[in-house]
Amino acid sequence: MQIPEKIKIEYLRGNQEIMRVEINTDHSKVTSENFDVATNDLSITAEAYINGYEFITSKAAYSAKKNVETSFKMNKHGQNLISLSAYSDMNVSGDLYEGTAELNDMKNATVEIDILHQMQLKMTSEDCLKFNEYLDAAEDNRLDETQFKNQLTEANKWINGGLYFDGQKTRQSWVTLEPFQTEDWFWDDVNGYYEQNCWTWEPVINFNDGSSYSTFSAFFNEDDFHTLINLAWDVCDDFANLVRQLVRDWD
Repeated sequence: MQIPEKIKIEYLRGNQEIMRVEINTDHSKVTSENFDVATNDLSITAEAYINGYEFITSKAAYSAKKNVETSFKMNKHGQNLISLSAYSDMNVSGDLYEGTAELNDMKNATVEIDILHQMQLKMTSEDCLKFNEYLDAAEDNRLDETQFKNQLTEANKWINGGLYFDGQKTRQSWVTLEPFQTEDWFWDDVNGYYEQNCWTWEPVINFNDGSSYSTFSAFFNEDDFHTLINLAWDVCDDFANLVRQLVRDWD
């Protein structure tokens, strides 16, 4: 897979810049014609400016058999709205170009999200593959309550996360995956499709005062997070307006 060193896209209306996208790739350590996940390193930076919004990926780096990391932020007229950083030790073998790439290890993973400098979500996992293994096992036992809950308990041992407010170091809550009974459709050769009770999981936010929210949507409600929700709608509206303007200009 050949990777371009630089990509730049600009959209102007007269002298006014409406949109600009720049992507720069450092593939100085790519030693062959095609990118090899087993031996090559790669680093990408990207900046997009759209209607006063800035989407900046200051680092998206991959080091063969070592780690992967990224850092991203979204600004509006210079004000930071959302920042995200992620890191994980990672070992990949095989050839991406040939379709034989395989993930062997993914450990010491961290994800941090900062929203308006008011709330931070931090998640870590010592071993993502083990976490995913137990989560898959729970999914395979959706009809067996005991097995499903046991596998979900094991999965929770491999994640550690919670919410922090206003940049403070004290964790105000922690996140766990909890089992819930639901109904779903299944298939067998005798009955065809049939509906049956089964088990599923959802992330639950648990606070230090003993309260909890069984779904993220229950916690992130319009009354308590109207600023954040309005911001999300503003981004969607601005992007929709830009698309409509592009269509009109090109017609």
